Amino acid sequence: LSRIAENLLAFARHQPVRRVRTVVNGLVEEAVQAYEPLLTEAGLRVERRYASGLPELSLDRDQMAQALTNLLSNARDATPPGGRVTVTTGLTDEAEKRWVTIAVADTGAGIPETQRARLFTPFYSTKPEGKGAGLGLSVSYGLTRGHGGTITVESAVGRGSTFTVVLPVQG
Repeated sequence: LSRIAENLLAFARHQPVRRVRTVVNGLVEEAVQAYEPLLTEAGLRVERRYASGLPELSLDRDQMAQALTNLLSNARDATPPGGRVTVTTGLTDEAEKRWVTIAVADTGAGIPETQRARLFTPFYSTKPEGKGAGLGLSVSYGLTRGHGGTITVESAVGRGSTFTVVLPVQG
């Protein structure tokens, strides 16, 4: 199983990257609009908090849309009806570089600290058996790393989780 996962991740990372100058908020909004019917059907509210004035990034739009869709799917699965999924964009300076951030936060059950270290491991899932293959986060992580970025997670049991895609601003 581990070898299959490694092959899937290698495939995801080594597809030809078709980078184009991208308005981040536009890409994020397209992903949210495409997935919003499934969130609404699950009884969830969707909130958007997009920062203005973000620089354009050179991204493979399909790959980043897939990464965001995976995060939205996980937020849906983690959040009971009546909950909320909040998508936020921003800009930060760290380690003498500028970074664009895209966060997907939910008001779900949260993830115990003992499970967080393995979240991006292929085939590892916090979902009940039969509810997920454990590939979404590992694929999203690989796609994000292919863009020079990373994904971070903050979570509190009983209060929800926030997954943040952090992408470098080039030039």
